[in-house]
Amino acid sequence: MQVNFSTKLIATPETLRNLVENLKGIEAYLRSHTDRNVVELVLTEPGAKSTLRKAIDSLPGLSPIMFQTSDVFFRLARAAKRDLVVLAPFIDNQGADLLVELFSICRPGVHCHLVCRPLSEPQCGEAFLRRADDFRRIGVLVYEYALPSTLPSGRETFHAKVVLSDDDLFYVGSSNFMGSALDRSFECGVLVGGGAAKELSSVLEAVRSIAKPVRHY
Repeated sequence: MQVNFSTKLIATPETLRNLVENLKGIEAYLRSHTDRNVVELVLTEPGAKSTLRKAIDSLPGLSPIMFQTSDVFFRLARAAKRDLVVLAPFIDNQGADLLVELFSICRPGVHCHLVCRPLSEPQCGEAFLRRADDFRRIGVLVYEYALPSTLPSGRETFHAKVVLSDDDLFYVGSSNFMGSALDRSFECGVLVGGGAAKELSSVLEAVRSIAKPVRHY
C-alpha cells in the first residue's frame, strides 16, 4: 500500500509465513546452483544512429544489449591472464589495426594466438603483412588453417569468428575483422562464460595442432 511517500506491505500472517518458506527455498537453491554458462547478446549497429538501433530501443521490456562487437573484443583482451586466441578468416586494414591494438593491451605474459587463412591470400594476408612488424614485436603466434581435402573446394579451412580469453570467456558470432563488420554492418554474436569456454578452448587447441605455424612473417 502506497501512503504518501512510504510503502507498506499489507499481508496476512499466513501469507508472510509462506513467503518466508519460499525465500528459504530460493536461498538454498542459490547456494547450491551455478549456471553452466552465462550468455550475453552482442550486436554491431549498422552505422551510427541506425534505423535498426531506433527500432530496438523502441521495444518495451527489452534487456540491455551490448552494442559494438569491438567493445567485447577489448573486454576479452583485458580479461586474458594466460592466452588470447583469435580466429579470423578474413582481415582488412581496419581489422589488422584492431588486432594489433587488442594484442597490445594484453597483460605481460599472455600468449597471443591468431588463426587465419593463408597469408598468401589477399583477403587475409595483405592487411596482416602491412602490420607484420607490429605483430612480430608483440610476439603473436600465427597459424594458417587451410589443409588439402577431398571436399569439392579442395581444402579444409574455417569460417568461424571467435575470440577466446583463456578457457573462461569467449565471443562467437558473425563479425569478421573487417571495417564492414566492425562498424558498418549489422553483426550478431554472443559472449559466453562458463563450461562451454573450456570445451571451446580444447577445440581451438586441436585447431592449432593441425594448422601450419607461420614462423617467419
